Amino acid sequence: MPSDAASDLKSLLSAGSVLAGSGEKSKKKIGSNVVDVLKSRLLEFHQLPSGSDFQSDIFGETPHYIQNLTSAQVEEITGDASLWVIDQVNQMSVSEKVGDVPSIGLKDLGTLRTLVAIAFRWAINTRLDRVLKYWSQLSSNTAGTSSSGLVELDDPTEIKKVYNALLDKIQTLLLLLPSQKSASSPEHRPLAFLIIPQHITLLVKACVALGWGPDKPESVDMQRAVYSVLE
Repeated sequence: MPSDAASDLKSLLSAGSVLAGSGEKSKKKIGSNVVDVLKSRLLEFHQLPSGSDFQSDIFGETPHYIQNLTSAQVEEITGDASLWVIDQVNQMSVSEKVGDVPSIGLKDLGTLRTLVAIAFRWAINTRLDRVLKYWSQLSSNTAGTSSSGLVELDDPTEIKKVYNALLDKIQTLLLLLPSQKSASSPEHRPLAFLIIPQHITLLVKACVALGWGPDKPESVDMQRAVYSVLE
């Protein structure tokens, strides 16, 4: 791997270690609760060269903005940022020839595994639970009831945003996996081990939920993804 690319990879892994809580500064910080700890990690992450490239609709530019995020927003951004780091590392890895793929040390492998776990928890599962709950409410009329006795449903526009974000995150994770075994020339996917075997069930579950949920144009793509993973 060229020296510039190796330097970029090192920078990405360093930013990832901050999100995973394995960075040197992170180890020295003690927060009063989980949310405070996550906020401090996001602040440090955003100040790094690699971390500053991460884009989020609710990620502000100032420490004051981050400090005023809700716990749900902090978790969502942490999950999205973790997945972003994984995707960037994956893109760098697959762009290299098989023999030129850089070796990743045991410490960094641990960081990547932690980032995947964070991504599934806060970038995938939280959104998936919200979408499935909404679909269930629509089909069974079991939405919550307000103090006025009226049935309450999540805003359809907001749910669509959640759905689209979930679809995007799942497709990013699918890029970590090689093409189906029947392909004439299997794709080089050096980070597939991050998904297989520990998280493959969760990924297939999310694909099945979207692929066989209410009829949407994207459902066919998710169905194909499931078949590809199962081959």
